[in-house]
Amino acid sequence: MATHINFDKNTTGDEVVQAFASQVKGRTFAITGTSAGSLGAETALSLARNAQPAQIILLSPHETRVRPVISEIQTINSSIKTWFVPIDLGNSASIHAAVDQIFSNPEIKRIDVLINNAGIMACPYTPVSDWKDPKGAPVELQFGANHLGHFLLTMLLIDQIRRPGSAARVVNVSAASHRFSEVHFDDLNFSDGATYHPWKAYAQSKTAMILSMRSLASKIPSADVTFLSLHPGIIATSLARHMDSPRPDPAVIEAHLKFPNAEHLEPKTLQQGCATTMVAALDPALQAYSGSYLNDCQLYPAADFAVDETAAERLWSLSKGIVGI
Repeated sequence: MATHINFDKNTTGDEVVQAFASQVKGRTFAITGTSAGSLGAETALSLARNAQPAQIILLSPHETRVRPVISEIQTINSSIKTWFVPIDLGNSASIHAAVDQIFSNPEIKRIDVLINNAGIMACPYTPVSDWKDPKGAPVELQFGANHLGHFLLTMLLIDQIRRPGSAARVVNVSAASHRFSEVHFDDLNFSDGATYHPWKAYAQSKTAMILSMRSLASKIPSADVTFLSLHPGIIATSLARHMDSPRPDPAVIEAHLKFPNAEHLEPKTLQQGCATTMVAALDPALQAYSGSYLNDCQLYPAADFAVDETAAERLWSLSKGIVGI
């Protein structure tokens, strides 16, 4: 159970950080997907506004889109060391270069909390040439960037995150729409695009993000690292750039609400949207629930196939093979 049972869909990120300020003080946070106006940027700003992190590492593709966030953090509190690290989560070389940049920075001794927040949603079919499925075909972009990119980043950083008794965190920002699809291990790429459905591909990638936290939780003690995933809510950000509206179409919403334990899909502000991320990253009570999924700032049941241990192990082996670690 989360510490604050009164936290809900209306809770803000600022409120959560204020409640857990002691879990922020002196710690280093790394966040992907931090362009100005994004959920990741609001996550970083909540930390800076309401507590005293030592360092915030902002990982994103475009420095010009992150510079306003860095400037705002420095205006809030100039003592917070803030770093921009370029990364393309659909490109293996870019991920390795980002990790090398972090490792080569003498001021970054460790990472206490990694928040895998970046994402691509419902985009046209796009193969990723860097990574091949077991049949030798390029993987589809949403599975590549949302799951494999974050998986590779996490695995390359894990030794800097994991320390005995450190109570570090890795948080995957998944989505309620994971319920639309399990991981199709025998056809990750939708017959090389012939049967591609952008929402099902997005859902598959978000299920994979939950499963990867399950598999890591089974391998690393929660006293060292706690692994959690979550649904942040429906928020109008650039994530929806491939859609006519930031909300799924009514047919998708209607279908979603028929699932067991379906999350409600009312729109949230950025502040409300980053609240569940902050609970996952900061609430010490959640150390006992490594591998779990959250919604509206509380533990919540994910789809059965997203917490299936056999699927989690199969994905672990598959992902390691694809990214080459």
